[in-house]
Amino acid sequence: MLVDRYEAEDVFSRVPRMAERIDGVLSKLDQLLDDDELYQQVRADFGKRHRFTLVHGRHSTPVEVLLRMLICKHLHQWSYQETEEQVDQNLILRWFCRLYWAPCPMRARWSAGPTPCNPKPCTPSMIAWCS
Repeated sequence: MLVDRYEAEDVFSRVPRMAERIDGVLSKLDQLLDDDELYQQVRADFGKRHRFTLVHGRHSTPVEVLLRMLICKHLHQWSYQETEEQVDQNLILRWFCRLYWAPCPMRARWSAGPTPCNPKPCTPSMIAWCS
């Protein structure tokens, strides 16, 4: 039988299962990074970069994307350029970094990094996960 086309599919709906099979560390980190307390601490640290970061200026790359890209960079010991290229080309990393189909942020937008983070960012859920 002649088939016109495959049925449309939401590609990202399958990625979490693929990620668990391909890279279990990313899957566990993904669960860990869903912690709102940790997110709020990181957001506050990014908000301290410049005086009016939280209220004025152009829209930034989302904090969640920046945090997750920095984690990928350190996890894989990549340079900023390598991280940008790998995340841009890899569907699982795009899902992990919450980029989906958005353009990958250019290195200059995220490589400056936040001010030093709070020295105690570990939450009870993180401690439980690590032990």
